[in-house]
Order: sequence, then structure tokens, then C-alpha cells
Amino acid sequence: NCPKDWNHEKDAPISMADELEPLCIPVGLYVKPSARMTVTVCLPPLKQPGQSISNWDLMEKIKKSR
Repeated sequence: NCPKDWNHEKDAPISMADELEPLCIPVGLYVKPSARMTVTVCLPPLKQPGQSISNWDLMEKIKKSR
């Protein structure tokens, strides 16, 4: 489980205007990304010091949980 005090990304945009990227500043053109996604994975505590988790194993577990 994720910690109860977990919060969104510290640098997350506060308003939609914060997501604008300059395209042509002299004429005031800006673009907004069409999509933005943040993925957070809460891992169980490791049972042994130095134990590692394979990225491949994580991807397979995520695919199975869909």
C-alpha cells in the first residue's frame, strides 16, 4: 500500500497555463502537451538487504493485473 501521506508530484502544474510550452514567443504562440501521465508504483518492502527487483518482473506483474 502507498503511504497515507503520499502526495502528487512536487513540481506538478497548478493550472493548465503552467503546462504551456513556447512555440514562437515573439508572436505569443504556445502549445500544450496533448497528454500528461504520472505513474506511481508502490513496491513491497524488500525481505533481504541487497535484494533487487527486475524491471522485467515488474512489467509482467503490471500486465497481469490489468
